[in-house]
Amino acid sequence: MLKWNHPDVVYQTAIASMEGEGGVYHGHQGVRQWSRDLEEAVEDLHGELDELHDLGDGRYLGAGRFHGRGKGSSAEFDVPMAWVYITEDDELLLRYEAYFEREKALESLGLDRWPG
Repeated sequence: MLKWNHPDVVYQTAIASMEGEGGVYHGHQGVRQWSRDLEEAVEDLHGELDELHDLGDGRYLGAGRFHGRGKGSSAEFDVPMAWVYITEDDELLLRYEAYFEREKALESLGLDRWPG
């Protein structure tokens, strides 16, 4: 997984997008911590990417769903998601942002409507 991430990558989770700076991970060490945090919190996590739009300049906008179950509660969840991916030369991921609302992903990219 790290081979696709720039050494200075930033991961902003959907929880972080709602609450501020908590849940923002920096660099390869941050990606490792993000992975550990996910493993501790959820099980059977899988995502579905239904749409992916190439916006040019290494920017991508995606939408889909996350499914899984909370580790402590065993409560199942199925939530809509929107993702922003910013790459360096369309190769290494520089920034990953996850949102529960499409509008927040659009706002992050300075867009006023969903492509397509």
